[in-house]
Amino acid sequence: FPEEGTSTWGHLCFDTSQGADDGEAQALFILGMKALSNFAYGYCKFNFEKLIKSKPSFVMGYWGRAMCETHLLWNSENPEVSHKYLKEGREKQDKHDIKLSDREDMYYKAAEALNDYSSEWSYCDDGISDSQPCRFKAFNDACEALMMAYPEDGNAGAWVVLSRLALGTIICHTSAPGLCLPADDARSLAEQLMESPSYNTNPAFLHYSLHSFDYPYSEVYTRGLPFAEQYPKLVNGSVHSLHMPSHVYQRNGNFSAAAAADRASVLAGDAFAAMGAVRYAGGPIGEKAYDPSDGVVSGFGWAYNAGNIYHSLEYEQYEVLQACDFKRAALLTERMGVACSQGLAAGGGRKVEVNDGDEEDELGESLFEATTFYGWLYRMQARLSQQATFSGLLGHVGEASEPMPLPGWGGVAPMATSLPLPLAWEGTTDYNNAVYAPQSEAGLWNAIAVNSVFGMGRAARVLRHAVGGADGDEVVKTLSPDPDDGDDIDEVSSVELELDSAFPWEAACGGDVEGQLSSASCVILMARQRIHEVHQFYLHSETWYEANLTAALEAQVISSAALSTGNLTLALSIAKKGAELEWAAVDVLLPSSTSVYFVPGTASYGILALRIAETADMLEAEGKKGKGSAGSSQENETKSMGTEAIKALLLEARDAFKKCLSPQGRPNLSLCLLGAARVERLMEGRGLQDSKESLAHTFYERLMQNWQIGEKENQAEEGCATAWTEAKEFLATR
Repeated sequence: FPEEGTSTWGHLCFDTSQGADDGEAQALFILGMKALSNFAYGYCKFNFEKLIKSKPSFVMGYWGRAMCETHLLWNSENPEVSHKYLKEGREKQDKHDIKLSDREDMYYKAAEALNDYSSEWSYCDDGISDSQPCRFKAFNDACEALMMAYPEDGNAGAWVVLSRLALGTIICHTSAPGLCLPADDARSLAEQLMESPSYNTNPAFLHYSLHSFDYPYSEVYTRGLPFAEQYPKLVNGSVHSLHMPSHVYQRNGNFSAAAAADRASVLAGDAFAAMGAVRYAGGPIGEKAYDPSDGVVSGFGWAYNAGNIYHSLEYEQYEVLQACDFKRAALLTERMGVACSQGLAAGGGRKVEVNDGDEEDELGESLFEATTFYGWLYRMQARLSQQATFSGLLGHVGEASEPMPLPGWGGVAPMATSLPLPLAWEGTTDYNNAVYAPQSEAGLWNAIAVNSVFGMGRAARVLRHAVGGADGDEVVKTLSPDPDDGDDIDEVSSVELELDSAFPWEAACGGDVEGQLSSASCVILMARQRIHEVHQFYLHSETWYEANLTAALEAQVISSAALSTGNLTLALSIAKKGAELEWAAVDVLLPSSTSVYFVPGTASYGILALRIAETADMLEAEGKKGKGSAGSSQENETKSMGTEAIKALLLEARDAFKKCLSPQGRPNLSLCLLGAARVERLMEGRGLQDSKESLAHTFYERLMQNWQIGEKENQAEEGCATAWTEAKEFLATR
């Protein structure tokens, strides 16, 4: 160990029979293992390929290269390629009469079981999808046997933790404690082995164990904190080792620690790439850029280890947004946009070449290869816009957030340049396109559509118009529990709006001619249709968690559109349904589910209910003031929604924010903390508060802790100045 027991990529022991007499080959093997243990799959391939090229008879090199293709917690595997390498390794073993140790052979057979989709080495059915449950179970059994035979082998126990988690993604329908035995067993084993020096210094064990605690249950994620502290301490230069603790920190609501972890992660990746050791090994996109005459190279690693670096970049953006650091969030988004353009260029997409059959040659392929890159960009653009839009809807947050129009460079690109291009929903680029590309499109369409209703300061006018003509009794009825109301996802999709049109993709949009759809209406309808297509895609592929969250995105669009037409009760009922669908999604979350989505349905519903209550309260006060003014007329009086309706709205908002801030939601999400504080203050002001102590104090304190994130303290003084002053003054008086 270097000083203080740290190591850039971790300290890992894995003796091989052939490496005993070949130090260089053994060193490459260990480097490959370290990369594999830290999910640095590009570097994993780089080292194992270099090993088998320099020493073709090194059998375990083929085993390692095969395992680089298996991303068990990233919804991605490539058993065809893995199978090829494993078979080639066995052929080398037979040809050169190489004897593996019993331990090596057990590792090799475990990989064969995992990747045997053609019944060559095991009893599983043929076919990649059909054989997956059987293959994952066989892999877990092989790893369990390996650990039992070699209990002091830290790698063996690490793989048991990983294989149990992977098995849980296949056979479980939920990750709730006590309802997914493989995941429960993985956590129990991790805590048991953490006491052993053979394990608590092993990067693979610390890493895989940390994943086992990345679940939205306080009795789970709090147990992951020791692993979150130990892993980056002992592996202090790997992109993923520095990032992974942010998952658990986020679960615990510590956005400051999470942002620091992701910032360090990106810097580590940049520093490694800048060394130039893998200058031309940029992954699937970078491999297309080997010809210096074309003028496109991987540079200092813009595409190297992309699956880790830009994942950390995306997470950091989400975390600094909790601090109202819109400038930092926009800079991170800009960097992602640059990487997307580099991706297109490296694939030949700087120009469109057409062959004799009028078919493009370059752009389609390059865009496909850059699918994961554009997925990151879409999600980051969406969150930047959503944070600003929902801050504007919440009201009185600050000038830096509220006027931000639509996503783009710095978050201010015009709408027309921001409408998302369709991405590939099949195949695998850096990630599994079927899992991440559809949700990326859905998120950006949602952000654009909702912004078209509430952006540029329109929220107050929309609310005043809708609330001013609302019937309080109808509002109470809408918010009352319905015993027949379930969590039917189709209920959202079946809602019809006044502006519905079956052909928004074909219409001439503008709104300058009577009867013509406005551009904003077209955007809303196009967004709704595309998000619905994403939802149906997830349902068809049985990706339940993402299906529910996508339905919540559609509900946000429908609710916003309904409010813009003055249909307050429909807006409320659909927003409430979206929150319920998102809340129900927790029960179908799996180890491989998306960790960070978009503005939660609970948050958007809470904000909507609160703002309707505040607007009704304001209009009521204006009405009373008008009655007491000389010369006031009956025509100028505003219809009051009534105390019962306002109380019902506040109770709904309180419950929504409570769910948003719960362990199963997004603990300490800034929008929900600010909303929750305002709910309590309004209830207190109307004499509806149950407790003598103001709960607003607690929410404001937690919000102020969030606002300490960033390169300098108190970014919210600039980004959310109005809300910052509000919280500071309230805390000063209490």
